[in-house]
Amino acid sequence: MDALDGTATLCHRLVSPMGRFYRPLDAYTLVNYIIVTCRTSLAPCRCHVKECVMRISPLHCPREKVFTGLATVVFLCLPLILPASLWADTDSDMLLLTMASHTPRRAKTSKVLGPQGGTLAVAGISVSVPPGALGSDRAVTLQQVDPSGYYGASGSRAYNLEMGTGGHCLPVAVAITGVSGGDRSMAVALGDVLDDGSGVASRPLPRLVSGNVQGGILRVSIPATETCETAASTRGLKLASPAVESFSLELAPDWLTTPRGQFVVYHPTALLGSALVEDIIRYAQEASRKLTGMGFEFADTLDFPVTINLVHGLGARDGESGIPLYGKAYGYLNINLDRCIPGNMDNVRATVGHEFFHLVQNTYDPRFSIAIRHPSATPFFLWLAEASSVWFEAGMLDNSDYVSPVFTLNIDTMRNGLETYGNDRTGAQNRGYWASGFQRYLNSQHTGGLVPLIWRKVRAQGATPNDYSDLRAVFEALASPDSVAQDWRCYVGKFISGSTGYPGWPQPASNATLYPDGSTAVMTQPSLEPFSAQKISIIFRNDVSQDFQISALAQSPVISFSLYHGKAQAGPFQFLADLVPGSPRTVTASHGDIYLVAVANTDTQAPYQAPAQATVLVGSSSHADCVWCPDVPANAIVDLKPDLSLIRWTHPTAGYFMATAYYYDQQLQHIQSAICNWENGYQQAQYDYYEDGALMMRSYFDQEGKYNGQKIGYYQNGYPWWIHPYDHGYLEGQLLGYWDNGNIRYRYDRYTHGVMSGYLTTYDAGGACLSRERWVNGSPQYTESCP
Repeated sequence: MDALDGTATLCHRLVSPMGRFYRPLDAYTLVNYIIVTCRTSLAPCRCHVKECVMRISPLHCPREKVFTGLATVVFLCLPLILPASLWADTDSDMLLLTMASHTPRRAKTSKVLGPQGGTLAVAGISVSVPPGALGSDRAVTLQQVDPSGYYGASGSRAYNLEMGTGGHCLPVAVAITGVSGGDRSMAVALGDVLDDGSGVASRPLPRLVSGNVQGGILRVSIPATETCETAASTRGLKLASPAVESFSLELAPDWLTTPRGQFVVYHPTALLGSALVEDIIRYAQEASRKLTGMGFEFADTLDFPVTINLVHGLGARDGESGIPLYGKAYGYLNINLDRCIPGNMDNVRATVGHEFFHLVQNTYDPRFSIAIRHPSATPFFLWLAEASSVWFEAGMLDNSDYVSPVFTLNIDTMRNGLETYGNDRTGAQNRGYWASGFQRYLNSQHTGGLVPLIWRKVRAQGATPNDYSDLRAVFEALASPDSVAQDWRCYVGKFISGSTGYPGWPQPASNATLYPDGSTAVMTQPSLEPFSAQKISIIFRNDVSQDFQISALAQSPVISFSLYHGKAQAGPFQFLADLVPGSPRTVTASHGDIYLVAVANTDTQAPYQAPAQATVLVGSSSHADCVWCPDVPANAIVDLKPDLSLIRWTHPTAGYFMATAYYYDQQLQHIQSAICNWENGYQQAQYDYYEDGALMMRSYFDQEGKYNGQKIGYYQNGYPWWIHPYDHGYLEGQLLGYWDNGNIRYRYDRYTHGVMSGYLTTYDAGGACLSRERWVNGSPQYTESCP
């Protein structure tokens, strides 16, 4: 006998089976005979496995070829789990006989039903579709399926009813026979699935409802869907692809209900009267009370009492909300029993508030339930719903410093535009988790019921998808898109620099990091979608302290830049200035100095999806000097455009382009040409360069843009190639050409107002005369020998 300390301790002893019991069996059945003796008392219990025989004999094989095997069983003495009738008599033996066989094929039937209705029956279930429920003929299939296992194994049976596309306009009656246990109310898990064949079906966990058992027959109804063929055309429902609608029914005889005012909780029998059930109800009542106090109206739009299911099968999630196809008013909550454990109840409380808020938000959504859930539908209002619900979690916990885990996990989505998710529901959700921080910031900047006002603007949006927009609801609530854009820019700057003042908020990772050392300019060119942001870190690597210029460039005025300075990557960071494109910020930086640039796109033009490019460039202060054009003042506006490989200087007050430098590279290191302009816009001078930086040509112009002065070309080695003098657009004086060794190559004696007269003399590379040609009034006359 095994003796263990403590009267509450369970023990077991495993005894090897003794003896053999031979009996031919068919090929499809496995029979286990297990005789277990278990004695229980206040003292530790004793368990014996006295005999266990397992044998398989295919098709009555001869005795000598029968394969036999022994099974050992560890049987735990758990009187709290076993029925009392099996363990109350401590002196009795228990004989357990279990049989396992091949799972039989589940029964299935199909029938074409139409407006006249009809009935299907199979495996103890009948479904009656009343006349007028269907708008056209369609195949309807009823099948028995395996139970999910989420609702216990005792008496559980499960069925699936596929109704085709188009919904049904009247309730469908369901009757299930052979239900034991007497007349009573029984919980039924009523689920629905939308599948458009795209491979991503809408399949939330079911909503538990109550059916009535009388005379061994369970009766329950599937309510009419919110939209159906006969009503869809008048209710604005237009979807790109129809979805097949299926309904699941699973008996949950081990689930009971606890009703409390506005809520009814479905839970396992073991939780009847438990503190957990009462806590869940209290959390839900608290959420309802707080949302009502904020100004939300849902007393007439939600079907009370609202169902809360305490279930398994949600994995790591604390809970979820569901919308059945028969209407948003019947929204329900699923709370994960596996997460209702000590140490996690604050998260459960926040989740109840979060998910109940979703039910309220759904009643403000102008779309029908099928459009909200359709696998191919654009998830409008989803990021706004998540942002609002995550923000509400802090209110549920009465903790203004609360930071939701989903906010922390999704801060990197700031690089994605709020409304660029397409049909990606997960992408929209993740944007909303991160945008909950923006919701908090907006509430701090604007007083008086902003969140319910935003949702009233959602409810007022049109009946077609082109009218739907989360951002537009925010714009309308604040009556000014420009105000929201300004709030976004400020929020992004504070968030990226860690200066929001909200405890526990993490700093996002950098989207790009620049390491200027003074030798070359460095830059990054991110593309930003509307209402997105990026963090650019600048970490200096120069050996000695020197001046640098940090330039912000943008192809659109919707891009904004804010500059911050710190001594460590973890901060703190101090705001320096908003960077204006064309006006670089000069900083004196030493090795290890760190600057941040918060870049935001504040485009308020629908549909809020067009990206715009931004550029952050860091170079030595020499980039700001226009060394070619002495008339450019020190306070000229400098516009660096690496994407166009140029720098442009604009007069600080008159606003005209004073100079432009073109480069071979986008790092603005290798000059190609530089142009100086007169005030009227005409060129004043031009300098052209070889790729190695050697001067190729220089030209000068009068105020009408005509050549004026010497136009000189150069070899790459620096020797003059030719010198051509001009006077207001005309060649004037002597023209000279040279070999690349510096010797003269040709000479035109004299041009007068663009007309050549005199001699054209040519020379070889050694300087010897080759020929002389006489010109008169611009025309060659004759050739002479060299003197």
